[in-house]
Amino acid sequence: MTRRFNTIVKCPCGKAQFPAETAFEEWMRNCTRLDSVRQGIARFDLDVLIHRYKTPAADKLGLRDLQIMFFLEVKGRGTKCTEAQADTLHILSQIMNNRTRNKHGDGRGHRARPDPKLEGCPKIVQSLAAKRSVRLWAMGGHVLTLEHDTPEDSAWMLWDKKQIDLDTLIGILGCDIDPHSLKPIDWRRRYSDFREQRRQHKLFEERGDAAT
Repeated sequence: MTRRFNTIVKCPCGKAQFPAETAFEEWMRNCTRLDSVRQGIARFDLDVLIHRYKTPAADKLGLRDLQIMFFLEVKGRGTKCTEAQADTLHILSQIMNNRTRNKHGDGRGHRARPDPKLEGCPKIVQSLAAKRSVRLWAMGGHVLTLEHDTPEDSAWMLWDKKQIDLDTLIGILGCDIDPHSLKPIDWRRRYSDFREQRRQHKLFEERGDAAT
């Protein structure tokens, strides 16, 4: 049988609590043909999807056409993920993580291995808002555990089981702090990017000379 829905929201008056479940989610939970145990189906509603579409910094080549995306599961009142939830989150996080290792050997979390018959996680995506292709850093999935309901009324909070403060949380959600390393994000291009830029420029010059 599909397990009971336990997530609730607090009324602004502070005197009542209500289930935080949509009509569709309730229907799916009560549908016997979609029973989570018999059919082996896990229904998961992610709490927050973070998408930063503006690059905050520039390097020697100017502004980077780069965006960041990751998802977040929030657990209030010290609640922990069930074994099934943790497994689903971990698998989805691997799919949604396309960052490669840096020169310091930082793996930046688990990533899905590319199938030799298929393409791996995309790094270049088409943005409807920008009306062009942009580079995307997909930074996986993460769990925020709060002592109570919000960061402000919690004496402690955990990001992927690591204790953080409010400033760090705001930095993560604003995509200024790396959600894996909890260090400031380095927006600079790698050496290979500069090398490719020089190669493209050289090819352009050669084509220009040939045209003349």
